[in-house]
Amino acid sequence: MRCLLSLCLLFASPLAAAPPLAARGFGAAEQVQLRCVALLAIIANDQQRGAPGWRDFAPLQNRGSHFAGQVGAALAALPGQSRDSVRDAILGHVAAFQKRADNRAALSDEGHQCVALMDKIDPPAAPPSMAQCAALATLAARDEQSRSGASGASRNLATLATLFEARAREPLRAQGKSETESDILLGLERERLAREIAAQPDQADARSDQLEACIDSLADQVNRG
Repeated sequence: MRCLLSLCLLFASPLAAAPPLAARGFGAAEQVQLRCVALLAIIANDQQRGAPGWRDFAPLQNRGSHFAGQVGAALAALPGQSRDSVRDAILGHVAAFQKRADNRAALSDEGHQCVALMDKIDPPAAPPSMAQCAALATLAARDEQSRSGASGASRNLATLATLFEARAREPLRAQGKSETESDILLGLERERLAREIAAQPDQADARSDQLEACIDSLADQVNRG
């Protein structure tokens, strides 16, 4: 179901060819969920294209796709509904929202309500720890350097890894860990993540989102002093 309702497939068909709103049999709560899947898909698609106007939204490509899968699977299982009826209802909402595309303020307000609904139905994963962030940035820097050499991107990632590691050492030091013990713990985290990456190569986008969350978390810590 996640593949059927993934954001990329929602936009695979021209919007002009989208079917009329086919939502008979869905209750009010289900209609809200369908609208939110559609609107978050539009926002995620705009974000992917670099369209302006959505800077106050976190990246929605991966979370929106997972949310769409959760909603789609639940609604398709309702009596009298199917994968096709859910898809058609969502596409109908997409087409309706596109007709209101010039009213960006209203769409943004509803979009924030939809993010809140998504957080309730499909809560976000816990933010990565600083040790996880250090591992993410270190392995990303190594990967970038293997592809592009000592590029600016690899140096920036290496710098991020250093900052994350410094933050990760603070609670370990407070727990009485020695520098050697901290080195071992941080190394184990890198090894764990490397195994995860090898086992799940298709999760690169999700790890990129995690790294963005790490940067936001570090910025919050710095701002709080």
